[in-house]
Amino acid sequence: MLRSPDGAERTDIHVFFQTEHNWFGQFGKQRPCVLAVDTTRASLRSDVQARPPESGPFLLPEGEPLRLRVFVDRSIIEVFANDRQCLTLRTYPSRADSDTLAIRSQGAAARVQSFRVWDLYLLQHPDELDGTASWAPEGGAG
Repeated sequence: MLRSPDGAERTDIHVFFQTEHNWFGQFGKQRPCVLAVDTTRASLRSDVQARPPESGPFLLPEGEPLRLRVFVDRSIIEVFANDRQCLTLRTYPSRADSDTLAIRSQGAAARVQSFRVWDLYLLQHPDELDGTASWAPEGGAG
C-alpha cells in the first residue's frame, strides 16, 4: 500500500496463517491467523518516527477464502480481515509517487479472485467521473 515504484517507501500488510497440523482440533474447523500492518518503511521523512507493526489475531473458518478490505483516506489506513479483525493506522508517505500497490504470496500459492479500487474523492464528486477507471490482473481482461 502507498508504495513508491522502487519500494523505498511502503506500508506492508501481512496475513500469517498458522501452519500446524492440529489447529482444527483446538479451534474447531477454524484456522488461527494474524493480521499485521507494518509502517516501518511508510515514510522517508526525517520527522516521522518508525513504530512497531500493529497486529491482531482472527479465526478463518475452513473453506472460507481470505477477504481483505483496505481503506485509505489521506493518512489513515484501515484494514479489515473477513470482518473479524480491523487495524487502523496513520502513515505519512513523503513521495508523491507513493500511490501504488504490490501483492505477493510467500510459502504457498495464492490467487487474487477480485480486486476493486474506488476513488473516494470521485465518489464524493460524481460530476468529475469519466468512467474509464478499471484494473485487471496481468494477462487478464479489464
